[in-house]
Amino acid sequence: MRNFGNVFSTLPGKCFRFVTDGFGRPGQCVEPVVVAGTFEDDRGESFEVQACEFHAKDLRDTTPVSNG
Repeated sequence: MRNFGNVFSTLPGKCFRFVTDGFGRPGQCVEPVVVAGTFEDDRGESFEVQACEFHAKDLRDTTPVSNG
């Protein structure tokens, strides 16, 4: 699962990262959300987002998210 540039979303309940589908097309990561935290974009602006286990490493100040 490769990140699609530095494209991301702040939609709650969805992993913030966009990934490529193997054919170069972007799509939002569909893995289950496990943490909420702060993501800093290339301009240094901070956003509150949620992430899957794989993409959680890109966040700071993480807290677990209840999925039920």
